[in-house]
Amino acid sequence: MSTDGGSVWTEIDTDYYGDGGGMASNPTDSDTYWTVGRALNAGSYVMAASKTTNSGSSWNRYPLATGTGMAYSVDLDPANPDIVYVGGYENSSAAIYKTENGGTSWSKLSASGLSGYVYDIAVDPVETNIIYAATSQGVYRSSDTGASWSEKGSFGGCEAVLIDPEARETIYVGTSNAGCYKSDDSGDTWEEFNDGLSESTVQVLAIDPGDYLFAGTDGGAVYRYGLGVGVESGQTAPVPESSLCAAPNPAVGSTTLRYSLSAATPLTLTIYDLSGRLVATLVDSHLEAGEHSVVWNGTNDAGFDVGPGIYLTRLQTSSEVITGKLVLTR
Repeated sequence: MSTDGGSVWTEIDTDYYGDGGGMASNPTDSDTYWTVGRALNAGSYVMAASKTTNSGSSWNRYPLATGTGMAYSVDLDPANPDIVYVGGYENSSAAIYKTENGGTSWSKLSASGLSGYVYDIAVDPVETNIIYAATSQGVYRSSDTGASWSEKGSFGGCEAVLIDPEARETIYVGTSNAGCYKSDDSGDTWEEFNDGLSESTVQVLAIDPGDYLFAGTDGGAVYRYGLGVGVESGQTAPVPESSLCAAPNPAVGSTTLRYSLSAATPLTLTIYDLSGRLVATLVDSHLEAGEHSVVWNGTNDAGFDVGPGIYLTRLQTSSEVITGKLVLTR
C-alpha cells in the first residue's frame, strides 16, 4: 500500500469544525485553498473560513462574526482571487462575508433581498459582479457583487448552483427535494433536468464543460449526465476533422498548441483546471481550413500566472470536441 498520500486519505485540516462546508481553489496558485465551516469563538460557534497557501501544511483561521452561525459555501473572484465570498447563516438569517485582500479583513454584505441559509455561491467567470446563491429558500442572483439580490426560483429550496463556464447564461441548480433544474437565460426561466436521476436531494454539482454534468446526492450516490449535443436526424454538419497537440508538454512556463482543420468552422480553444474552472480562452473565432497555432504563456484570462500542475485543453468546433491534458511547470 502506498504511504505517500496518493492512494489513501490524509487529514490536513484538524483544528476546525464543520458540517461538510465548502472548498475552493485559487486558479492562479495551486497551493492555495479555502475551506469554510464554523469555529469556536468567545464561547459560540460562528461562521469561519480557513486558508492554506502551502497545500494544507498550515492554515490561517478567520472567524467571521460573533453571532452563532455556520459557513457552507465559498467562491473566489476568478479575475482577482484575493476577493473571496463566504456564505452561510448567522443568527438564523442569510449571511455573506467578503474579503478583498485574501482574508486580512472581512466585511458582511448587506445582501438585500437574500433569504435562507446560503448553501452555495457561484461567481460569474467573466462578469464577476454577477453572483448566484443557492439557499434554503431558492436560487438568487446579484448583479452588484452581492449588495442586492433577486429570487430567480424557489423549487422548495436549493443546495447547489453552478454556472456553465462555456455558456455563462446556462445555470444549473441542485434542489433540496426536486432534483436538478436548468436555465438557459441566466435564471429567468427554468426546466426540470431529472431524466434518470432517482435521488431528489442534490447537494453538489460539478461540470466537465461540454461533456458531463455531475450531481452528488443526499442518498450517497453520484450521477453523471452527458452534455454532448448531436445533429438532428436528416441534417448534416461540417466535419472539420480537427487535431490538437501541445508542445512542449510538460511545458516550462509556456507551450504552443497546434491544430488543423479540414473545413471552415467556428472554434473555441480553452484551458481548464482540474476542478473544471475556466482558466483561459485562447481562441474564440470562425476559422478557415488549414494549420493553426496559438501560444499559451501560463496565464489566466485576467493576466495572472497560474500555478504549476495539470490542466485540461478543450477544442470545440461545430461538430466535435477534443480534449487533452497539459502539464505546466515553472
